[in-house]
Amino acid sequence: MIHAITLLLAMKNKLKLASLVLCFSVGHSSAALDFTIDTFTPNELTISIPVGPNTLDATGAIPNSKDLFLIDAASFNTDWILSDSHSFSGSGQIGTSTVDPGSAAIFNNNSSGGDIVRTTFDAPFSDGDTVASAVTATWSGASIFDPSKVDSLLLTWGVTDLGSAYPWGDPQGVTATAAAVPEPSGLMLGLIWMGFAFKRRRR
Repeated sequence: MIHAITLLLAMKNKLKLASLVLCFSVGHSSAALDFTIDTFTPNELTISIPVGPNTLDATGAIPNSKDLFLIDAASFNTDWILSDSHSFSGSGQIGTSTVDPGSAAIFNNNSSGGDIVRTTFDAPFSDGDTVASAVTATWSGASIFDPSKVDSLLLTWGVTDLGSAYPWGDPQGVTATAAAVPEPSGLMLGLIWMGFAFKRRRR
């Protein structure tokens, strides 16, 4: 039984790791800002951008922007944010720009861009800026998100084509949400029962 449970936990951890660290560029082949979703519940969304090869990548005209946005990676979506009433905490630095805790925002049912979560820095970025200090950003409140309504989030830089194209902005990394990871509860129960049965047969 112990072997069966250990195997299940290993499989579950690999599945979550593969889903939560699934980061890729949208619309271009070069690497951009990879991020992870550390927490995604009805009351909190926390992301992190680690120090390393993460580099802001402008695929078109360089946005004169100090904003990073999270939107539904698949399509225009106004269902995953339920309220814009929130608190924010964040820190970190990209290039010479640092997170501005007083300027983050949540936009619920935005007619131009769908549901949007924004992180603002204290100065505009430049193409090629790297993560100088790990970025963390947390939006929290009472029942402000519905994680089941979005399978993956896209990080974009700036607001190019906002309201006229989707995804708008300069696409960076994409990460699957925790809601997209199935919980194998039936499999877990089956393996536990198999463990019990095997143990009884050995006796």
